[in-house]
Amino acid sequence: MNKFTALVLASLVLAADPTNDPQYVGECLSTTYDFSDMNRLFALDSLIPVQSNIGIDLGRYDFTIDYNQKNVKQAAGGGLELLITANGNDNPLAPRVSSTRFIRYAKVSATLKAPAISGIVTTFIGMGPQLPDSRFDLSKANPQGGDEIDVEILGKTPNQFNSNVFFRGFQELGARGGIHNVPNGIDQFHTYTFDWKHNSITWSLDGNVVRTYNKNDPAALNSPNTHGVPFFPDRAMKIQFSLWSDKTNVWAGGAPAWPAGTTSASAIYKSITVQCYDDNDNPVPQWPLIPQNVKAAPTQKGQPTEVATGGKIPAGAAPGGSSASSNSTTPTNNNSTQLPALTVSGAPAATVATTPAAGTSSPSSAFASQSSFAVLAAAAFVAML
Repeated sequence: MNKFTALVLASLVLAADPTNDPQYVGECLSTTYDFSDMNRLFALDSLIPVQSNIGIDLGRYDFTIDYNQKNVKQAAGGGLELLITANGNDNPLAPRVSSTRFIRYAKVSATLKAPAISGIVTTFIGMGPQLPDSRFDLSKANPQGGDEIDVEILGKTPNQFNSNVFFRGFQELGARGGIHNVPNGIDQFHTYTFDWKHNSITWSLDGNVVRTYNKNDPAALNSPNTHGVPFFPDRAMKIQFSLWSDKTNVWAGGAPAWPAGTTSASAIYKSITVQCYDDNDNPVPQWPLIPQNVKAAPTQKGQPTEVATGGKIPAGAAPGGSSASSNSTTPTNNNSTQLPALTVSGAPAATVATTPAAGTSSPSSAFASQSSFAVLAAAAFVAML
């Protein structure tokens, strides 16, 4: 049996066994990412990232650039710069970046500054895939979204940010959100935090708590879709951050109000810090202690010498030292694209053709379903026979 066949078989086993599937149990690593090494970002020529981390070397790559990779670069003063650019049709080109790891219960902080331009939304969120749950009628949910924890920063309100929470993809908009003041404005660096524990989520700004949402809050128990089951995220998520705009979205401010002579704006993410929790909400270096997570600690030597892409990182994104130290815009691309070959311990995985998905009404884009990945894996396996 060659390495690729073994990889596909392993993917099918994980899809059938949630107890070891990172989409259910996570693969959290406590660390700070400062984006000093752009080689640790894996750029995808795809509108939706591969659902599972199987096939991506977690010791080598910390994040994927999910789309519009030319709008992601290393910031001049350090950190990662995401740009949103006018596209001539009121549908600006905007990027999204996702962690390669799933987290399940962790304290996550992002130090960033956002553009104060009406119509542009800057995000820092936890986003999970839509996975089966027989207790609920998921036909009423967003098929591309699961559990979600949000920090969303609207350019139209330059002295505030929004917190929110979603469960199993049910888009009960406005039911469980909060609005919080941002002293000195969103266009200055601030540290935004969501602290996700088994029974509570706490949002903070610059170390000051602004909101706590509890699993037993009345708002968590009154969902018309969950019938008494707490409307509270309890499945693994990826960390995502993005810029987006939608001219039809009144909440977001409509079409961007570009200042005179300006057709682009940027957000700078100086760093992302993750503190994992164990099953008792104790801080730990990594969790859970399953073999694939323990083996996937970041490599400290032998970093890749070229950017791993399905399209190059823009000029100015020169590699530096290791970026990890232990401690919904609809893209305007209607063509079928090719995912770059993924590697696990040097073994190439399949190249999979994908077709861009249509935009959704949810402010944040999510992942493809677990079943889709299982089907792709099965098809790849059959092709190997």
